[in-house]
Amino acid sequence: MPKGALWLNSERLRLLRIAAALSQAELAERAGLSRQTVIRAESESVAMPSTILKLAKALNIESLRLTQ
Repeated sequence: MPKGALWLNSERLRLLRIAAALSQAELAERAGLSRQTVIRAESESVAMPSTILKLAKALNIESLRLTQ
């Protein structure tokens, strides 16, 4: 795990993205992240705190929903 990274519920992230009818590219654009970062977040179950916050904001949810 990279230094400073947090555990991320990658399956919940994927389901929330799908429920919001967003592609990985669309979520990345909304969050100000690269598509590759979204792909990694959905597959690796770890992410930097700043990435988790950006994803949560883009999905209009509390960041804790992605880490529980």
